[in-house]
Amino acid sequence: MASNHSTLTILIVCEEATRSHVAPYFEALQLLHLRGHRIVFGSNNENISFVNDHKFIEQRSIGDSVSFKGIDTLMEKLTTLPVGYKTFASTAIPDSMQPVIETYAERTRLWSALFADVDPDLILIDFFAEAALDTAAMERYNFGVLGMVGFKGFLTEWFIPSIMNLVSQETWMESGLLRAVTSADMVRVLGPAVVPVETALNAVKKKVWGQAVPSWQEIAANHLYLSVSTPGLRPAQKLPPNVIAVGPFLKPFILDESQPSNANLVKYLNQLESTKKRLIYVSFGSGASGFQDIVARLFAGINLVLQNHADVHVLWSCKESYSTAILESQVSPDNRDRIQVLPWLAQRGVLQHSVTKVFITHGGLSSIHESVFGGVPMLLIPLFGDQPLNAIHVQDAGIGVRIKDKLTFVPSEVLDAVDSILNAPPGSARLRYKDERGCSPEFSHDKVQKMKWMARMSSESSLLFAANTIETVARVGADHLIPADVKVERRGAVSRVGNSVTVV
Repeated sequence: MASNHSTLTILIVCEEATRSHVAPYFEALQLLHLRGHRIVFGSNNENISFVNDHKFIEQRSIGDSVSFKGIDTLMEKLTTLPVGYKTFASTAIPDSMQPVIETYAERTRLWSALFADVDPDLILIDFFAEAALDTAAMERYNFGVLGMVGFKGFLTEWFIPSIMNLVSQETWMESGLLRAVTSADMVRVLGPAVVPVETALNAVKKKVWGQAVPSWQEIAANHLYLSVSTPGLRPAQKLPPNVIAVGPFLKPFILDESQPSNANLVKYLNQLESTKKRLIYVSFGSGASGFQDIVARLFAGINLVLQNHADVHVLWSCKESYSTAILESQVSPDNRDRIQVLPWLAQRGVLQHSVTKVFITHGGLSSIHESVFGGVPMLLIPLFGDQPLNAIHVQDAGIGVRIKDKLTFVPSEVLDAVDSILNAPPGSARLRYKDERGCSPEFSHDKVQKMKWMARMSSESSLLFAANTIETVARVGADHLIPADVKVERRGAVSRVGNSVTVV
């Protein structure tokens, strides 16, 4: 419960390997630490290392007795599925949700114990952490949600082609009727698979808590909801008072060559710059493990880029074991010495180095924010989730180019896309082209620089605003943010000890 103590305890938690959902807030939480407040991070043993570089954050693990792999199972299915959501309904949904159901009671017990031990004034919870959200809601803690605008029911029609591979993305975007009809058909087909799973999960929840738990919509509408964004990247929209878009929480970053992990990287980047070379940086994060064929076609295209641009070098951040095989099969021997592969690097430092001219990415929000902040144009190959919609926003903003379809693109499209960036006139001059929707977004380096400065100004102001918002809600709660017509009052907390439940 929020206290009147001068020193607050802020607990931030995640349950999945969703580092990008929580890491942006560490900068704002550091401001609260400097004010004398206690900052704690809670997760399982696998993810607790997310805060190793942030010494001011205490680490509290719920252990590894529960290995929750629901999302991992789902993603494995999504990357190997044949075309069609009927297969998805019959295989991926039951397989991925079974661990959710089986481990729910144990996960809520672990979160309950952690919350009681930390005794937080405010808990900030990743929106993927369903058991933690339910525990905080049922035990009446003061908590906020770290989420995304456009998820959990909003704009879901944009997620369908990237996950189900029903049709090419350009066909999907051209027809509102197709989207409406297919969405309705998905409800019809997926219903028989989803309803039993939801029924089983809700039965487990009711058994654990002795009553129905709040729905996601109820939680999102009645608590602080923070979402990291970059101004100008998405169309402006009206949000409820409790949904607050902040960020990006980034700072100018210079690679420290005195650190052994950075020394060779700094030398490499500086040498390229001193010899007037241009760098293409490639990274698909941890989500590319199941997309080896897509990465292979990408590097066949990069091989064409290297053949056509003698001054271009490539830095590939990849920890996958298939990297060597892809380079040997897709890149000609005389071009391989211009490709550097590193399993890990300080991405912000690379994207803020002046030698980096293009960033090839899957379009995750954290990567986009870092690229915008560094002023680096993007070539996007969206893979799943929110990435296709993110890529559309980047292209429409004129700060990048999007490969139209991950399943059908050919190497020459990569060359054309990179050329459209490298050959674009400097300054405010624009290079016009038509995308697959018949639109003519204008890529320009001028727009890239304008977005860069917007991101930097917003980052400075948002950091303080987010810290103040978090401290305010920690002290007084979020009632002042919730409109009266949506506010849901609950009579009492539910406390669970072991497998017993007590209404307080």
